[in-house]
Amino acid sequence: MKNIKKIILIVFAIMICVTSYGFAKQIGEFTEFKITYRGERTGFLLKEGPNGSPFILNLYPSRDLRPMAVKYWMENVNGRKRSDTHRLECGYRNENSNWASQGYSYALKMARENWWDKEAYITGSWSPDK
Repeated sequence: MKNIKKIILIVFAIMICVTSYGFAKQIGEFTEFKITYRGERTGFLLKEGPNGSPFILNLYPSRDLRPMAVKYWMENVNGRKRSDTHRLECGYRNENSNWASQGYSYALKMARENWWDKEAYITGSWSPDK
């Protein structure tokens, strides 16, 4: 009876590991990330979810005295856009549509909202998968 319980526990442990691996997603974090009007690109992350599944951006509140909004979009390794340009104010989270494909790497390009805005530093996280 003890051997059967051990076998069942081992099988459950293996199932949990396999299931967890299948649903893993990559999350990129950035601290004091410098953005300009031209835009700056984050590091690349692998999209593991289905084609076109939403990507996520979290921006933590800005240390600036005034609210700040950021324009952003997803790019592939060739610098081609894989989403529309979106806008998010610091302190919020957003799910965004895209036309990115599973199994490829993507980065987020983020820029200041207005051409007259000076460079700024933001903190947050993003994932190519919901």
